[in-house]
Amino acid sequence: MRRFILSLTIFFLSFSLFAFTASDIKLFTLENGLKVYYLEDSSSPTVRLELCVNAGFTNQGRDNGGLFTMYARLCGGEISNDAVRFVSKAAPSAAEKAVISLSSKLKPLNISDFELSSIINTMSAENAEYSASAAGFINSAIDSKVFAQNPWSRESGVVPCSFSARRKEIIRSGLAQISENYYIPSNSHLFVSGNITEGAALALVKKYFLQFPNRSFLSPVDDGAEKIRAAIEAGDKKFSRGRKFLLFHKDFSDEMTQIVLQYANLPSDGADALASSWNQDGSAFKRLLLKQKNLKILGDEYIDVSSAQEKNASRLIIQSLLGRAKVSPVVQAGLFLSMSRDEDVFSEKELQKSLKKASTEFTRLSESSDATMENFSRSLASSKNPAFALESFFEKNDRLSKIDMKDLQEKVLAEEPFVFVFVNQAVYQKYETEFKKAGFELILQKESAWYNQTAYKNLLKEDGSKAESDKNLLEEIASSADRFISKNLDEFSSFTLSNGIPVTVKRSENSKTAVLSLTIAGGELLFCDKVPGLASVLSDSIAVNINRQLDLFASNGAISGFYEVSSKTLSTHSIITVTCLSGEFDFAIQAAYTALVYCDITPATADGVTYDERTQWRLKSGSTEFQLLCEAVRLLYGGTDYPKLYRDGEDKPAKTLDFTKILEAYPLLLDSTRFSLILSGGLPEQEKLQKGLESTFAMLTSIQQTRSTDLRVPSPDFAKLKTGEKKLALRHLFLTDISKEEAGPRPAVLIPTTKFLDPALYCLPSPDLASTDLALFDAILIETAARMEASLTQKYPETKVKAQLPDNDLPFARIVVTSVEHTDQVDSAWSEAVSSIKKDISREIEIKTEGVIDLEKTDLLARLENNWLMAVIGGAASQAGTARLMQGGEVQKNPKLYLNQYQAVSKAKPEDYFLIAESYFDQKAPLRLYSKDSEK
Repeated sequence: MRRFILSLTIFFLSFSLFAFTASDIKLFTLENGLKVYYLEDSSSPTVRLELCVNAGFTNQGRDNGGLFTMYARLCGGEISNDAVRFVSKAAPSAAEKAVISLSSKLKPLNISDFELSSIINTMSAENAEYSASAAGFINSAIDSKVFAQNPWSRESGVVPCSFSARRKEIIRSGLAQISENYYIPSNSHLFVSGNITEGAALALVKKYFLQFPNRSFLSPVDDGAEKIRAAIEAGDKKFSRGRKFLLFHKDFSDEMTQIVLQYANLPSDGADALASSWNQDGSAFKRLLLKQKNLKILGDEYIDVSSAQEKNASRLIIQSLLGRAKVSPVVQAGLFLSMSRDEDVFSEKELQKSLKKASTEFTRLSESSDATMENFSRSLASSKNPAFALESFFEKNDRLSKIDMKDLQEKVLAEEPFVFVFVNQAVYQKYETEFKKAGFELILQKESAWYNQTAYKNLLKEDGSKAESDKNLLEEIASSADRFISKNLDEFSSFTLSNGIPVTVKRSENSKTAVLSLTIAGGELLFCDKVPGLASVLSDSIAVNINRQLDLFASNGAISGFYEVSSKTLSTHSIITVTCLSGEFDFAIQAAYTALVYCDITPATADGVTYDERTQWRLKSGSTEFQLLCEAVRLLYGGTDYPKLYRDGEDKPAKTLDFTKILEAYPLLLDSTRFSLILSGGLPEQEKLQKGLESTFAMLTSIQQTRSTDLRVPSPDFAKLKTGEKKLALRHLFLTDISKEEAGPRPAVLIPTTKFLDPALYCLPSPDLASTDLALFDAILIETAARMEASLTQKYPETKVKAQLPDNDLPFARIVVTSVEHTDQVDSAWSEAVSSIKKDISREIEIKTEGVIDLEKTDLLARLENNWLMAVIGGAASQAGTARLMQGGEVQKNPKLYLNQYQAVSKAKPEDYFLIAESYFDQKAPLRLYSKDSEK
C-alpha cells in the first residue's frame, strides 16, 4: 500500500545521545567488496542481521520502471527510495541459517513462468488501480514537478501498462539485469548485531557471502535525465518552470482545501531541524497559522511539517487542511504561504527545545543494538557520502545543535517553494479565474504523470584446516546463550524494605533508561463480587496521577520530559510500570510514591478511566474469539470466582460503579503487604537506591485485614470436564464511524448472509508455569500452530492459527483458528500436526548426537528454540521488556525464571521434547470450542 501523498522519514531516528558510539560499530570489507558493519551486544538474547542492497526506486529508469519493486517482492525485501532491506532476527543458534537465507538474496532469481505470470498480473492490476486513484493523481503530479529531471525514478513513476505490454521473456531479462548489476556484494551492506562475537560473525559471513565474486558496480548514466536538465536550464517552454500548481478531483472534500509546500533546495540538516522545530505541538509556526482565522485550520493536528532525505534529494514538506472560510481558497493559499515564511516562525529557542526533546527520545530508541543498527542502516541508505556515513550518523546531533536559525531563515526565504493546492471539482469551477490570475498552473489527472505529459513523450521507448575452523566457529556460537544467561544472572540482586516490601533489582550499568515496576496484589478478583472492573479503574487512575507528577517535574525543569507510565490489571494483581532516563530514576520513585499516598483520584480522572476501560471491554467482549475464551474459563473454572471476570454479556467496569465506591476501595490497596517492586536498567548505586526507597515506599504500613494472598492462578483440572467439545451461538459486533444521531433508521439485517466464518478455540493443560518444562512445551505449541496453519491455508488462504501461551492470568494453553468453515478439517489439522511433530522428534532421537554442539542442531531443534526465543524473551533487549519478564517470574516466586527457561531450551535434547509432546499433546485437544455457525 502506498501512503497518501508521501512517505516521510522521521529524522531524529538518526541522531542523539547514543548508548553505543561510532567506535562500537566495526566496519569490515570483504574481498568481494561487501561491507560488513558489526556491533556486539551481549545484553541482547538475539542476533539481528540485515542485508541492504542499493536498489531502490531511484535506480529505476524509463524502461525498467516497476522491475526493481518486482525483484524486491520476489526476494521478500522491503523497498524504499534508495535501497532494498532484508532483516532477520534469530536466536544465536539459528544465526547460521539466517546468514544462509540473507546470502541467498545475492543469488540469481530462479522463478517459474507461472510465478512470473502471477506477479505480473498482480502488479499490473495494482499499478492500474493506483494511477486511477486520487492518491495516485496527487503523488504522480507532485513527483513530476518536484523531480522534473527524472520523475520515473519515483514510486509513482511506473507506467501502468509497462508490464502487460511486455512479454515475460523481456521482463525476465530485465530482472536478470537487475540481479547482475545491483544485487552484488560491492553494491550491498551487511549489518550484524546482538549476541554473537566478532569472530563468529565474520566467519559466518565469509563462509556464505564470499561465494559471490567481486563485480564492480557502475552507476548507469541516465541520458534522458541529462537531456531534460539541459532543456530546463535552457528555458525550454515544454517544461514548466512554475512553482504553483492546482489539482482538483471529485473525491476531494468540498469543505476543505489541502495545501502542500515543498522546499527542495535546503541542506538536509537544515530541513531536519526546521521539521523538528515547526512540527512541535504549540510551536510558533503552528500558533501563527492557527491564529489566522481566514485559514480555518481546526487544530495542531491539521498541520504537519516533516523532512524527507534521500541520496539525491532533501525536502522540507509542510501540509495542512484549510476549512471553508469567507475568503476564497486562492486567498487562503496566499495567506498560508506568506505566514509560513513570517519571521516570527523562526524561533531559536524552539529549535533548541525540539532538538533536545528529539535527542532525549532517541536515547530510548538507541537503548539496544537492534535499534542502533536499524537507524544506522536507514541513515546509510540515504547517505550522500557512504564512506563517512558512520561518523556522520553519530555526529548529526552536534551538527544540528550548531545550526544558526538566522542563517536557516535566509535560506528558506531565498527559495521559492513548490505550492500544491487540492480542491474539489466544484470549488475549482467556482474560483477557476481567480486561481489563474494568482499564477496557479492547472494539473489534470490525465496529465499528472510524467508519461502522459507532452514534454516527455519523445523520451519513451518500447518496451582439513577447514574442519578445525568450523569447530571453533561452532563452539563460539554455541556459547551465545550461556553468555547471555551468565551476564544477566550477574546483574540480579534483591533486598527487603524495612516494612517488608520485597525489591528485585537487575542493574545494567550501560543502560540509558530505567524501569520501576510496581506490583499490587488483589487484581480483578478483589472486587469481582460487587463491582467487577473496579481494580482496573484504580490502577489506571494511579498511573494517571503518577504521569501528572512527572509532568509537574518536567514543567519545573527537574527532568527532561522522557517518561512513560502504563498499568495493567490481571486476575490476582495489578502492575504499574514507569520508564524514564536512568539519571532521573529518583524522580520516578518520588512521583510513584507521591501519587499513591498523597494524590486523590478526582471524579474527572475516574470518569475518564472508567469510560476508556468500558469502551475497551465492549470491543473485547464483542470479539468472537473472546466469547469462546469466556466459555472455556466457565467450563474449566466452574465453582470458582474466575468466571466472574469473563462475563462477556455484561459491562466491565460494572454500571453500578460510582465515585463513592472508588473512594472506599482505594485505601484497601495502600497496604505494604500487597506491594512488591522490580527495578531494572541504569539504576542509582545500591546505597542511594535503598535510601530513596526507604524514604518513600518503606513508609507504607500494613493493615492486617487486607493482607495479600498468593498471586498464582491455579491450573485448571481438565479431567473434570464433562465434555471435550461444545458449540456456541456467538454474537457478531459490527462497527461504524456514523454517529447515532446521523445514522437514522437502519435495516435490521446489516449484511445479506447468515454464513459466518467464526474462530475455533482449542485448550490444553501445560506444565507448571514455574518449571523449565514450560519453555519446551511453549516451543512445541508454537510449532503445532505453524504446521496447522500451513495445512489449512492450502485450502483456506484466509485462515490464521495462533498459539497463545500459558501465562499467569490463564495458566493453560490455547490454539485459536480463525475463519473456520468446517470444524472437522481443523480437527484433522491438529491431529496431523501433533502426529508429525512426534514423528519428527522421534526421528531426531535416532540420530547420533554425541559431540554435537549448538549450531549443529537439526533444523527442527533449532526452529523450536528459535520460535520460543522470539515469542517469549525477544523483548529482553529493552529494559521495559526485561521488567515484564522479571515480573512474570516473580509471580511464580522466581524473577530469574525466564533465564532458567532459556537455559533449558538451549540445552534441550530430542528426548526432552518427546517427553513433553507425549505428556501434553494428544490426538484430540481435551477442550474444543466452535461456533454454531461453523459446519462439521
